[in-house]
Amino acid sequence: MLKFFRDIRLKLVRDKRLGNYLIYAFGEIILIVVGILLALQIDAWKQQSDDRATERMLLAELHNEFKANKTQWDTVMHYHRLSLASTEYVYSQLPIDLKTVDLDSLSHHLYYMTWVFTYNPSNGVAKSILNNSTFDVIRNDELRSLLIRWNDMLVDYQEEEVRAFHNFENRLKPYMKKHLLFTSETEKALRDPRIDLNFLTSLEFDNFVMDRYLDLDEILDNMTGELELMENSINRILELSAPEN
Repeated sequence: MLKFFRDIRLKLVRDKRLGNYLIYAFGEIILIVVGILLALQIDAWKQQSDDRATERMLLAELHNEFKANKTQWDTVMHYHRLSLASTEYVYSQLPIDLKTVDLDSLSHHLYYMTWVFTYNPSNGVAKSILNNSTFDVIRNDELRSLLIRWNDMLVDYQEEEVRAFHNFENRLKPYMKKHLLFTSETEKALRDPRIDLNFLTSLEFDNFVMDRYLDLDEILDNMTGELELMENSINRILELSAPEN
C-alpha cells in the first residue's frame, strides 16, 4: 500500500504536476489523520467496553458482600433489641422482692439481657475498590460517595458496641459467673440450690441491670442518627450495586 502511494507521488513529480501533487499530498495527510483518529476511537471503545465489564464484575461482588452484611446487620439489631427488651423487663422488677418475684421469668430475661453481639461486616470488596484504580470505573457518584464514607460510618457506629462489649467482658460477665448458673435452659439460671438469691435484692444487682441497660440504650439510641445512617447506607449500596435487568 505504501509503495502504491509512493509511486503516485513520484509520477506526479516527474510529470511536473505540482498542483495535483499538493492536492494529493494534502489528501494523503488527511487519510493518515483519519486513520489515527479511527484507531484511537477503536482503542477508546475497547477501553470503555473493558471498563464496563470490570464495573459489572465489581458491582456484583459488592452486592453479594453487602447482602451478607445486611443479613448480619438485621441479625445483630434483632438480638440487641431482644436484649434491651429483657433488660427493661428486669429493670421494671427492681427492687426485687423475693416473696413476689417470678423467678422463672426473671431467670429467662436475665439470660437474654446478657446476650452480646457485635456487627463485624465484610469489607474486602469495598476496600479493594477504594484502594486501587478500579474505583475510577464506578460511574455512579452516589455509590462512590457511600463507599468513601462507609468505613468512617462503621467505626462511629461500632464505638458503642465495642465499649459495651468490653464492659460486659470485664465487669458484667464476672458478676454473672459469680451469681448465675450458665445454662441453655433459661428458666434454670436461678434454680441451682447453691445460689444465694439474696444477691437479687442488693444495690449491686440494681446497678448491674442499669449498667447493661445503659450500654444497650447507647447502641440503639438513634438521637445522633448513626443507626439510621448505617441502615440507610447499607440499603442504598445494595440498591445501587444491584445488577441491571
